[in-house]
Amino acid sequence: MSIARILSSLQLPDGAPDRDLPPRATEPDHPAWAGYDRRTLLYDAIWMPEERIVRLYLPRSFNLSALVDPARLAIDGTPARLRRRSTHRRFERIDLAAGTGRPGILTVPLPDAPPAEITINEAATAPFAGRNVIYTLMRNERLDWVRDWLRFHHEVQGADAVLIADNGSDRHSLSDLRAAIGSVPGYPVAAVLDAPLPWGSRGASPGVEDGKFLQTTLLNLVRDRFLSQARAVLNVDIDELVTGRTAQGGTVFDAARRWGYATFPGDWRFTAADRDPPRHADHVMMSPGTRRCATKYVFRPQSWLGRRCLSVHSIERLNRKLFSAAGQFRFLHCRSITTAWKPGRLQTPADALRPDEEARGLLSRVFGDGPEEARP
Repeated sequence: MSIARILSSLQLPDGAPDRDLPPRATEPDHPAWAGYDRRTLLYDAIWMPEERIVRLYLPRSFNLSALVDPARLAIDGTPARLRRRSTHRRFERIDLAAGTGRPGILTVPLPDAPPAEITINEAATAPFAGRNVIYTLMRNERLDWVRDWLRFHHEVQGADAVLIADNGSDRHSLSDLRAAIGSVPGYPVAAVLDAPLPWGSRGASPGVEDGKFLQTTLLNLVRDRFLSQARAVLNVDIDELVTGRTAQGGTVFDAARRWGYATFPGDWRFTAADRDPPRHADHVMMSPGTRRCATKYVFRPQSWLGRRCLSVHSIERLNRKLFSAAGQFRFLHCRSITTAWKPGRLQTPADALRPDEEARGLLSRVFGDGPEEARP
């Protein structure tokens, strides 16, 4: 079952005041701020019938907080009633009271413009209930990379559902992406979320708040709108392949059963030769001097930890070393599976490369006897 989804997002009209730079942005004219999202006011509005609320997800409002004051909002023409409002590092969440009936329209007053009427989306958790779901946010990754990534995680970790948020790709269509997903056996449930919104600043100085609201917000948003009934959710990028087993022989999804959440580190892997284009199966070389990658994680949405604020590499405000499954799992971070948006990503490590025989054996088992066999 392939599902296409859209966000009910809202951008400020021309002439309205935009979002101030975050408090720690000391160089607002730096080129890194070119992607800063000054105009998005709302990412999505979700009706969650079991909780009888309409949940709004917003980027950090800063000076725009008054525009999304619950006292000024309306649901189907009736003034909204606030249940709770929470502010996190990169997003805000507002819960409005809703009855048992299906709400339809959220009305948001705007400065110097007619009020905006936003369609309220109903949470669609049933298709993913009980599934081992793999999730990522992507933009312009090659479709053969997506197929390889899906194939690997089905065969090695038992993933049987996928949700991909597409951040405005212009090298393929959403239909092409859905077709690529549908060509990989083992995923009876698949969804593509259309998310063509600004990613945020890239390359901001260390210690400076970077304004990357979208990625973290979507992690929490998709959990609530789609994945709250999933057995477990694996949060990894297209260039990351999760390896390992629990002591009992279970998959990474099984690792979430104990605490509801488990982190694991990554190791960079490099291609054995220049290939155009590279594939995951080519990444069988290691560099002894390369540092480990920041953790990724798996979580059980119905657990106490799985309901907390999710971030890219861990749960927000939780030490990454806690609830670690590093002795059992890691991910191979495939260096050449990239659109090269990040500076320095394609640089060759200074240390000599040597084979990773464990990775070579695993990738050969999944993709064939060598990189060429991995190609259709």
